[in-house]
Amino acid sequence: MKKLVSVMMLTLALGAFAFSQAGAGGGGGRGGQRGGGGGAAMYARVGVQYGLLTHADVQTALKVTDDQKTKLTAAADARTAAMTAARDAGGDQATQGAARTKAGQDYTTAVQEVLTADQKVELLNIFVVVAKNQALVNSEVQVALSLGTDEQSKIKELVTAEGKASASLRQQVTDGTMDQAAATAARTKNAETLSNDLLAALTDAHKTAFAKMASDANFTPDPAVRNYLGGGGGGR
Repeated sequence: MKKLVSVMMLTLALGAFAFSQAGAGGGGGRGGQRGGGGGAAMYARVGVQYGLLTHADVQTALKVTDDQKTKLTAAADARTAAMTAARDAGGDQATQGAARTKAGQDYTTAVQEVLTADQKVELLNIFVVVAKNQALVNSEVQVALSLGTDEQSKIKELVTAEGKASASLRQQVTDGTMDQAAATAARTKNAETLSNDLLAALTDAHKTAFAKMASDANFTPDPAVRNYLGGGGGGR
């Protein structure tokens, strides 16, 4: 945490620091496969791992049956239809946001009913492989690891700091006080800081347990897939 604070102080002075907008980049992770975009906070969403189910190789690793594939497709189609209806209905941002949130919650509930208990465990392990250390911001991963309140608090502080730093960077780009190339370089460098600090928040025992989640996953990411959590990849 001291390392993060010191870097943030440098940001205020030089206007050159930001955390990664690329999902699971940087050191301290495993496997070299990039995750989704959007910063660390995106990994905290309940059910975010279900986005992996759009990929055929993930479904193969989970041994998803034809019947399950049909149900998963129906759930995804229902979510898309609900979000489209919310957009077409218009209304203020709060109303549309609430509709999109409900569509996501309904999808998560539907998927939870389709997958077996073992598949849910395996999917969470695959999520750890794909998201790497940033998977630690996810509450389901934290529960699986039985993280203590001190560890959870440290992780929350890191995510909050990332959000503030990212917002500051975006503003500087908008203001013209930083060009996009410099912003990209800062994101890449500081993705490593965030990744390392998230892992450092764990006890040694929990670091071992976290590594085991990844090693237990029956999955090797396809290097041709840039963003496993961004949808696509076929397989439904």
